[in-house]
Amino acid sequence: MNKKVIGFIIGIMSAAVIGVIALQIPLVRTVFRVNEAQFDKSVANALARVADRLETQEMQEAFSLLANGYSISYFSTDQMALGQPADGSPEALLAQLMAQSVPAGETPSPDLQRLAYNLLNANMPVEERVDAVELTQYLRQELHDNGISTDFEYGVFSRQTGAYAIHDGIYLAPPG
Repeated sequence: MNKKVIGFIIGIMSAAVIGVIALQIPLVRTVFRVNEAQFDKSVANALARVADRLETQEMQEAFSLLANGYSISYFSTDQMALGQPADGSPEALLAQLMAQSVPAGETPSPDLQRLAYNLLNANMPVEERVDAVELTQYLRQELHDNGISTDFEYGVFSRQTGAYAIHDGIYLAPPG
């Protein structure tokens, strides 16, 4: 073979390699986008599960406080005589509603539990409602359950103060 044929073959092979690379670049980009979208979806799913767990826990705590508190106030003579909550607070009104609508020893409906949760936590600052240690544990567990094993940082933003209340498990504003 002469030098011209060898140069021609090298040129053709180089063009073929460049062509294969050019065809692979969009495929690699697509794979990265799909992986990034899957990662984002997994993170969003984990965060939604953490939010659900925190909300469920808050609802249970709010209902527990309300249920324990109403048993005392429900039998107060002022409330029995007037049919009104003794102190007129929303909590006492809700306790009276629960006493009237939930038979003793039974669990209230999810709607009533959600009402109690919303009423009791409506104006409570986020740093008082969220336990930073539990939040960190929930985040780690849910991210792990969704196949995410990367290091992460997080923050909880308080709309009331307009600043972060919790950053990486540390309260930036003192709770309660």
